[in-house]
Amino acid sequence: PVEQQHVAACLRNQSLPCPQPCPPAATLGRHCLTTPIPAFGVPYRRIRCCFGCCLRQFIAAHNLTANYDFWAANTAFRASNEKVFGALPEITEVLLGPNMYHMFSDMGTWLDQLPHPSWPKWLRSGGPKAPQAHALSSHWNELFWFANINFPPLPASRSRLIVCGHKNSVKPLLSRVLPTLKWPVTVVVHDDEEFPLQEFSRYPPSAIGKARGVRQWYTNNPAKRAPRSVRALPLGLSRLPMWPAVLDGRETATPRTTLLYCGPMNLFPARRRMLRALRANGFPCNTTRVPRAEFVAALFASKFVAAAHGHGWNSHRERE
Repeated sequence: PVEQQHVAACLRNQSLPCPQPCPPAATLGRHCLTTPIPAFGVPYRRIRCCFGCCLRQFIAAHNLTANYDFWAANTAFRASNEKVFGALPEITEVLLGPNMYHMFSDMGTWLDQLPHPSWPKWLRSGGPKAPQAHALSSHWNELFWFANINFPPLPASRSRLIVCGHKNSVKPLLSRVLPTLKWPVTVVVHDDEEFPLQEFSRYPPSAIGKARGVRQWYTNNPAKRAPRSVRALPLGLSRLPMWPAVLDGRETATPRTTLLYCGPMNLFPARRRMLRALRANGFPCNTTRVPRAEFVAALFASKFVAAAHGHGWNSHRERE
């Protein structure tokens, strides 16, 4: 396709200087972002450079800089995310991290978000000896609330993206946010558990499937009986800021002599079954932690990786 020609030529012929002058914006539609990358043959820094014009044009066309600037300036969001995931990536980063969905969203909640203004009162209602979780349990769905944080003033942005940084923000989304919207949105739900939960739960599959105004749901771990509108989405690299320094060209220069690297990994129940199956098929999987440098070297020498250690209990690849 014409939209992919600029990026494809840059990836294919690495002798070309990069960055080059950007082609006319009219030739850089959204499909330039789907340009195939030759496996194992193009280093990270070249990939980021080749997609630069395409990505900047997409951001400009959808007016996403204002969303990024809002989240970058939100001190509570940044403090929470930097503690868990590291610094917020640059707007033109091509690697995926858990906080990158927020970067372009019009509205969202995050895991350690400052709770509802009434939370101190709820906490006191449990009495001085009550554990915090018990005292707040009856208000759990309201802890991860949606404040009035529609930025920039809609409909200036074309993102139409809402991020639920925890499954407990789904109920206020359904009850308080969706009825007020005047256009369809896409919703991303971050959580280690399956989504949606059983039919008798607070947000059953039927409620998610019938949610009006949602074009598509994405989550890290779709439930087996999830509606067709729920799809899997990767969470991304846990500590994204460390990877650009590690990806120094060795990722293409190292011979990939290992077919599948399967270790170390956290052994949650589903992963134990996967590990047994891999070992039964002759793969020398292990569960022993190794130094970071050794782990990175093993990744560079492998064609595939099973459940690489990251952030969260599960991997959407296991579902696939």
